[in-house]
Amino acid sequence: MQAPAVAASRAVLLVLAGTLIAWGGVPWGTFQFDDFLNVVRDPATLDPAAFAERLPQGLRPLTRLSYFVDGQLHGLNAAGFLATNLLLHLFTALLVLALARRRLSEIGACAAALIFALQPAHAEVVAYVSGRSTGLMTPLLLGGLLLHDRGRRASALVLFALACLAKEVALVFPALLLVWELTRAVPRPGRWRELAIAAAVAVVTGALLFSLVNYQALLGYSSGLRPVSENLLASARAIPEMLSLWIRPWALSADHAFDAAGHVGAAVAGLLLLAGLVTIALALRRRIPLLAFAILWPLVALLPTNSLVAKIDLVTEKPLYLAWLGPALALGAAVSASLAAASNRAARRRVAGVVVAVLCVLAAASQWRASLWRDPVRLWLDATAKAPECSRCWNNLGMARLLAKQDVEAVAAFERALRLDPANETARLNLHTALALCGRACSDPGYHRPAA
Repeated sequence: MQAPAVAASRAVLLVLAGTLIAWGGVPWGTFQFDDFLNVVRDPATLDPAAFAERLPQGLRPLTRLSYFVDGQLHGLNAAGFLATNLLLHLFTALLVLALARRRLSEIGACAAALIFALQPAHAEVVAYVSGRSTGLMTPLLLGGLLLHDRGRRASALVLFALACLAKEVALVFPALLLVWELTRAVPRPGRWRELAIAAAVAVVTGALLFSLVNYQALLGYSSGLRPVSENLLASARAIPEMLSLWIRPWALSADHAFDAAGHVGAAVAGLLLLAGLVTIALALRRRIPLLAFAILWPLVALLPTNSLVAKIDLVTEKPLYLAWLGPALALGAAVSASLAAASNRAARRRVAGVVVAVLCVLAAASQWRASLWRDPVRLWLDATAKAPECSRCWNNLGMARLLAKQDVEAVAAFERALRLDPANETARLNLHTALALCGRACSDPGYHRPAA
């Protein structure tokens, strides 16, 4: 076997091994939070008739199909669903490696793929069953980008359309292609025609999706959350906070309790910061294309979730999954350049030692976040510690306690949720349920409901 092929095989094995070290414990998790609505209590997960009825009309049909397949293979066993999430993440890491090879050396590409795979902010996609839509959409989009770069444009558009069926935010693909093309070291002939075709496919796909009743209802709900102008201002504050989570793993949380109202001064400052970053990226796209790519890619990737269309939570971690590709490639290039600039073997060893140390820290942080997602009580204890005034966090902690048969602690959590927000009817109903389950025994601090 030739040396380049050996190096390529070693890079694949290294990326797979690093990813499994960081995330290998994911299948030992459980269903929680939105999983019960999306998977456990949804008849379309197990019942073929319910699935067949839902598929043509439901949201994200490809994601729904993946849940159905898991349901047929594993029943309502969370391990099977989470194992699929892990496999998708492994495949995504290999796609990042393949894409990075289009622009970096083998060492730089391997570093970029590991940096992508070991980002602890990915926990909400990898270790949470309901992160499936993002975990399925992303490899389809990256596969489409890879095929586009290899000249297989028709196949790339097929993967793009499939990605839209996994999650509608994949409609941003033509804009991501634009970023990829704008940051080439050497412009490629015919790119504008290809981008126009991709944009036309996006328009047609979007029109078909949003002609469905459920998508129209989703848009109607979104439009009632907040005006477009208010949403843009809130997003200008939310995007920098989200991006900062990549270097603040201690701030990661299942619920960031972001306040979308007010703060006009901070919003204007955020807009100026984002505009400045875009200006810098466009100015540097010829001299330092990968730095421009690192700036523009995440900003474009976050457009569907943090711009015109309002959503309840503006600061979330799932959108950061796709967005991390840009910084990961730039950091991989920095690793490659640092090794090349090292003047002797000792200097190269020092650089390699620093890189390995950083990767170990990332892997440890990812293991830690995955361990929290495996334990709903610990996950929501972490969230309430970081957002103690969040009524929803306390309600979710109460539900986790209730499912763990810790009724006394569940009652206390629901009561805290109601003190913070007396209008939280979900917490009120859950409190009544918890009190009904344990009755007067809830007054005994040592009481725990026996297992069924």
